[in-house]
Amino acid sequence: MPIAEVLWHCAALNSAEHCVLSETETGWQIRGLTVTPMDGAPAHIEFDIDADRDWLTRTARVQFHGPRAFAFDIRSDDGAWTVNGDERKDLAGCTDIDLGWTPATNILPIRRLQLNVGATGTTTAAWFRFPDLVIEANQQRYTRTGDHLWRYQSGPYDFDITVDEHGLVTQYGEDLWRAAARRG
Repeated sequence: MPIAEVLWHCAALNSAEHCVLSETETGWQIRGLTVTPMDGAPAHIEFDIDADRDWLTRTARVQFHGPRAFAFDIRSDDGAWTVNGDERKDLAGCTDIDLGWTPATNILPIRRLQLNVGATGTTTAAWFRFPDLVIEANQQRYTRTGDHLWRYQSGPYDFDITVDEHGLVTQYGEDLWRAAARRG
């Protein structure tokens, strides 16, 4: 059952995205459709992520449509990951999927960590880099700086994030993603 949806605009990627957060019998589902240029041509990306009740990623299905059309089926079973059926030992211990073209996946650690204001938590994500389309383990740090404010740090990335009552991003950095419309 859908509980919230958001339309994001990203000036840096020249993209827009519609994302729906739903509660399921076994946990949570995040579905999105991103429209963005890829290799200088129009493209869109569809994704569907299933997480358990504790906000741990279980599956992620990603389809790219455009100049490079392909699909990824990503699965996690207690920290063991597969990508299109192939075991990925380099992702062992990752708790989250991080799709690099969307702020949708920030909800996973934000909701799971349940940090008090002033507290910091770390996580390791299976980071799907965009536009490289490479999946690799990535250390991430989240600090809760206010009721709806977070600081995200990973390597050279250091951004302030504002979220709504569900944990969905409404503002990411100064000029990256911003919510253009929300419901729920």
